[in-house]
This record gives sequence, structure tokens and C-alpha cells, in this order.
Amino acid sequence: MDLHTLCKSGDLKSLRILCDKSKSISKNFDFIYKANTDGKFPLDITVLCDHFDCCKYLFETFDVDPLKINPNGESAFSYALQLSKNKFLKFFIENRKKYLPITPIEDFMTKIKVNKSEMCPLKIVMGSSHPDCGKTLIFLIENLKLTFMLRKTLFIEAVKISNIILIEYILNYNEIGQEEQKELLNLNFNPESDFSKKSLFAEAITTPLIFAIESKDHQLVNFLLSQSEVDVNAMNMPLNNTSPLISAIKLNDIETVMLLVEKDVKKDLPVNGILPMELVIKIRSQYISDLESNEAKENWIIFEMLATTPNDAHFINNKGMCAFDYAVKNKLTDVIQYFVSLKCDLFKRKNRFGKAPIDYADKEYDEFLRKNLS
Repeated sequence: MDLHTLCKSGDLKSLRILCDKSKSISKNFDFIYKANTDGKFPLDITVLCDHFDCCKYLFETFDVDPLKINPNGESAFSYALQLSKNKFLKFFIENRKKYLPITPIEDFMTKIKVNKSEMCPLKIVMGSSHPDCGKTLIFLIENLKLTFMLRKTLFIEAVKISNIILIEYILNYNEIGQEEQKELLNLNFNPESDFSKKSLFAEAITTPLIFAIESKDHQLVNFLLSQSEVDVNAMNMPLNNTSPLISAIKLNDIETVMLLVEKDVKKDLPVNGILPMELVIKIRSQYISDLESNEAKENWIIFEMLATTPNDAHFINNKGMCAFDYAVKNKLTDVIQYFVSLKCDLFKRKNRFGKAPIDYADKEYDEFLRKNLS
């Protein structure tokens, strides 16, 4: 039998005999990296067929590199990662000095490319569909010196793939402190980056909660909002152009708005100069010709959740105007009527320009409002 067949059979004794013969006729052991018709190297086959003793023998006898990429674009290490072969992974990791220059374990797990797609070990496991991938991921994490920077990186990657089990594991790993939990839950990051790119945090555009909301991932949103350290008002620094509430309003996400209101989200916090209620009203003005549409109805439900006190209509934005002003300006009669029912002041309470909401009505609409709402 040839080398590949023996690796597949797991017959270690016959494998030794064949390799001894091959060594005597090969000076550089090139046969060890010869692929079979399926494009796999001998070491790859020992991993795929779960023959650990054969794998160990080849590795120790010929210093085989488990990171060597075969014609299929994979390596013995990548196969072990994909198939959650933890025994093989442990062996390869513990003996990495034999096939790599001195490399910190963190760099090995997050930067070393183990397949043609240039994926690092942790990236492969996190994207695996194998039923034991979660166990393998925890196994790898426990083999690392999990610095806080690496913990942050793993946390964000877990958020990006909505792996709540992993998110929870990282949050509670080694009894993490309250301040560290708070930092993790409110990190600003770049969702387009990954382990190998330093811009994961340097080019931040979102937070875990905003990312979950904008991804319409209600399961992740619910989990994050169940964490006491999550900041429901945190904007996406350094852009500062959205917040959890603003993102939810833009998406007409009733469920998330309700959860945020229950968490006492700040309704008077302007984002990019725009107040949440102001945004609701501006969106409603787009539906003014079709107030029976589903979008308009969803917008109205959100409006009712946010409009609960007279102050909600009179919070001043960065431009010096309030939501009530915009409601009159856009002739949103239903909104105006609702504000009046809350005892909001249409005629006397003034903004920074010294104007009351009624002052933004044209002559005809002014007469209509005075006649019907006075």
C-alpha cells in the first residue's frame, strides 16, 4: 500500500516500515508533502481519519508542517479546526516551535494564516458549523493567555456572528470585573474588520448594541439589553451619528424601542443635532400621504411610546427648535392633537428663537389649529 492509503487505514506499524524504506531513497523527504488524487497530504489524511498515533509519528519523524497548505487550499491544522479535532489541535499547538519561529500564542491564534483563504485559527472555528465548534473555541481560548485586548477582539467577533454563548462565556471568563464587562459591552468597533486588521477598533463606527439593532438581530438585542452594564444611550464614537434609540427609530423597530424605553433611555439626547422625537416626526412627515400604510402605523406606535409627558414635545435640539415646532411646520395634525392631549403648549411655550409651535403654521393652518384645538 502507498503512504496515503496507510495513513487512511491507521496501520501505524506498516506506516513505519514504509516510511523507513522511503527515507532510505529520499534525501529531503519530499514524499511527505506529496498530495494524493484528492489533493491531500499524508498528515492531512491522519487528521481527517482521526488517526492520532499516525499523525504524531509523521510529525515527530519528519518535522511535518501542519500549516502546509495542500492543493485544496487547506492544511492539517485547518482540517483539525474545522472538524473540532481537539486532541490534534492540542498536539500541534504545544509543538508549534518545531514548525514556526517563536510566536506568541495570541499571534498564532489570531494572525497566522492556516488556509488559502488566509484565515487564522480562531476565525475558522468561529465560522464553523461543526456541532462541537463551541467546545473547540472554548478549548482554544483556555489555551491562550487571554489578555484584555484579545478578550475584546474575541468579544467583537462573537457579536458579529451573533454567538451569544461565546459572548456570555467571554463576559464571565475568569470572573471578569464589572468595569471590564462595561467596557466590553460598550466597545466601539469596525464590523468590516477582523482578527488580522488593526482597524478593528481604530476605525470604529458602531457599538455592539447598535450593531445588533441595525442587523435586526432581536435575540442579540434582547441579550445585550439584559446586561446591566450596557449603556443604552451610548453613541457610536468617534462618528457620533447614531445611538441605539435613533437606529431603532429609523428601522421602525417597535420591539427595540419598547425595550429601550423600559431601560429609561434618554429621550432628550440629541444625536448629530437631532432629537429622537424630532426624528419620529420627520419620518412621519414622509408618510403623510399614506397614513394607513404599515410603516406609518409602526411609526405611530413608536411615537406613542415616546410621547408620554408634556416635556417630550418641548425638548430643544441643537438648532434651538423642539419636536412640537416640526409637527406644526409639517402639518401633522394627528401628532399636534396628541401633544395637545398631553397638555403640551401650542401657543405660549417658546423655543430658543422666541417662537411658540403655532408660529410655524402658515395663515390657513394657523386658523385651522386655533379653531379646532383652542
